[in-house]
Amino acid sequence: MLRYVLIFVAVLFIAPLACGEESQDNVVIKIRAINPLEEKASITIRYSLPIGLTSEDILAKYIKRGNKPTKRQNFKIRLDKEKKTYFVDQPMTLAPKEVVVLEIEVKDVWAIPAQKLDDLQAQTENLLKTPIERESTSADFMNDGSAPDPIVIKLKEEILRQLEKISATQEANTIAKAGVTAHIDAYRKNAETLKQVQMDIAMLENILGEKETLKKEELLEDAPLSEPPSLPKIPVQSEEQAQPPLEVGQDQPVPSASIEGENRAVQPAATIEPFSVKPSIADKLRSWFRRR
Repeated sequence: MLRYVLIFVAVLFIAPLACGEESQDNVVIKIRAINPLEEKASITIRYSLPIGLTSEDILAKYIKRGNKPTKRQNFKIRLDKEKKTYFVDQPMTLAPKEVVVLEIEVKDVWAIPAQKLDDLQAQTENLLKTPIERESTSADFMNDGSAPDPIVIKLKEEILRQLEKISATQEANTIAKAGVTAHIDAYRKNAETLKQVQMDIAMLENILGEKETLKKEELLEDAPLSEPPSLPKIPVQSEEQAQPPLEVGQDQPVPSASIEGENRAVQPAATIEPFSVKPSIADKLRSWFRRR
């Protein structure tokens, strides 16, 4: 008869690894499995890892059984293709009342790099500078040197405000200050904000690009039109001049007929008879004697 054994699986804590005074930006996930029975239990420990982890982010795996020291030991971690998340999937046999702890050392992927935030800020500020200002000041002018556009300036201020908010939120929600749950929750919110910031930067680029295009079109419209280069004059001949002279005995070309109406008959072009030669006196006499 099959019996169901109740096993408790929970995350103990997630804590950063420290090396001296500096953090290595690594995190240890600890999962505890408890067998409350007075007999052995064959179980499978299944636990979903936090969203954002990939196989490359998993650095090491450890198992601690009862009072024994922690040992580095491999165990199964699989990918849920539908949810696109990884989860622990390790079959084990627990002794009566045994407590097993699985530890997974991973990178702290729940933080946006400060360098990325700085690059986005520099990109935003650089968009609103003229070529000269890019080397000297940071005044808010359009790329063509005209007065600042209120919409563009407002969009820029919103982008910079959101970037500062992400930076402040991350600083206030480190694992050491706020704990694991708050750290991951803050990252997820900041990731959504970062997507909006990137969309706003793309919108800003489009606005500036359209304004530059309109400015170029206005300059082209205001520019004086240059006369096209004169072409060489070609003498025009009439039909009579263009036709070569006919030789004796040669038929003239038949002109093409034009149709002015659907029911109008087309008259064939007249043909020219060849030249006739007048009979001589001797020919006339011969013809008279033949008739006699």
